Amino acid sequence: MNTQTSSAEQYRTAILTTANQLTILRIVFIPVFIILLTAGNTGLALATFVAAGITDVLDGVIARRFGQKTSIGTVLDPLADKLLMVTSLVILSLPQMGFPNVLPLWLTILLISRDVLMMLVALVMLASIYLVLKRTRIGLVIQAALSHPQTVEALGHNVPRVFMLVFGGGCALAGLAGVIGGVAFITEPSMAASVGPIVFVVVVFGGLGSLAGCFIASLIMGFVQTFAVVLEYSPADALAAVGIKVTSETPLAEVLTIPLPRIGALLPFVMLIVILLFRPRGLMGTRDT
Repeated sequence: MNTQTSSAEQYRTAILTTANQLTILRIVFIPVFIILLTAGNTGLALATFVAAGITDVLDGVIARRFGQKTSIGTVLDPLADKLLMVTSLVILSLPQMGFPNVLPLWLTILLISRDVLMMLVALVMLASIYLVLKRTRIGLVIQAALSHPQTVEALGHNVPRVFMLVFGGGCALAGLAGVIGGVAFITEPSMAASVGPIVFVVVVFGGLGSLAGCFIASLIMGFVQTFAVVLEYSPADALAAVGIKVTSETPLAEVLTIPLPRIGALLPFVMLIVILLFRPRGLMGTRDT
């Protein structure tokens, strides 16, 4: 019982750090800001907004300087910033509020819909590739050239030119993805190194040549990495749930007691190794013929 109480206290202390408390305070400031602004107390509303901005600065400084970076903090901090920004833009763009200087509605929509625009462009790119490969004669030639190049050559198609066009189309799509992703990521020459490994994992995990498999794999990897950050559990906790207690004398106790957020970045690669062992062609890949 004491062990469980101590463990719960450790989790509470790890979550309710000073940095995270400041982030939670910033979230609390949002409804206060809305109430004051709608009531016409613009001075107090501005003071509340400035106070929220100060907490944004302080929580980052405290987290870095005093080692209070937590997995829940990495989720709460951007969430609080997003809520504060969206709320402020929406309130200040409503003509009903009667402010002398109302933000243009198109500017608010543009700033808020950035993430939505990125998602829509990605879905349009995916749907376009699928339709071209599966519903057009060009797609049929491309797929046939990959599996039976001699037959396609015999039918009068220039296979090297087909491959060259596919490579050019891939480069164009990569450029478009870079333009869209550059809004959210830092644009630099080595930016591909930050997303390259996970893209490789998604393609292999989903199955080479399968767009649907890559789409499903990307969702799986996204959920795995997201929930791995916010769940403060370890393999030892999972074993304790089924009645197996891990002690200091248990083999591999150091590994079993590692919290999930510490190994969250490695989980996609672990899943890649597992699927290569039991299903080398990936989730929806096909066997070579």
